[in-house]
Amino acid sequence: MKRLSWKRLCGRKIHWATGKSPAVRKFFQIAKKYKIGGKALDIGCGTGEKTSLIAKKFDTAGIDISRNALRKAKRNYKNILFKESRAEKLNFKDKSFDIVFSNATLQFADLKKSAKEILRVLKPEGIACLFFLVQTVSKGKRNSDISAEIIRAYRKQHFRIIEKKAGWTTDRKPFFHRHKILTLILRKV
Repeated sequence: MKRLSWKRLCGRKIHWATGKSPAVRKFFQIAKKYKIGGKALDIGCGTGEKTSLIAKKFDTAGIDISRNALRKAKRNYKNILFKESRAEKLNFKDKSFDIVFSNATLQFADLKKSAKEILRVLKPEGIACLFFLVQTVSKGKRNSDISAEIIRAYRKQHFRIIEKKAGWTTDRKPFFHRHKILTLILRKV
């Protein structure tokens, strides 16, 4: 199977770049439940579709490592601050955000460093609403589940796990495959 690079993918209109996201719906449910408002950060914002939904209710910033994706995001969503940055070294001041969102990105980052950075940029009692791809099944092959490693990385920081849930999703494009998704809702303590 030919592996597509992030740079090539962000030039396509693919299923997870349409702005239709259960993760964003969950984000809004959590923000409402815990009465979080103010400033939000989207880590791994890509071309900005999900970030633009969040920006309807929050003062929002998005980061990504792809200049090409960020160029498109900046062109399409002028009211949002987009920065080129890695999850392991967020280019923001301490205690800048009330809530952090990341969908299917942080499993590719250094877990310990990114957890430490999220903690640093969150305000006291801030919420992190994080979705990880922890396992993929494709063409009869299954990679190892990294859920325990992720949970360990965040527990070592000063986070309280509010919610931890795992479930499977099926994608049919660009080919049939399944992902196990770990949802972690964390509060800075």
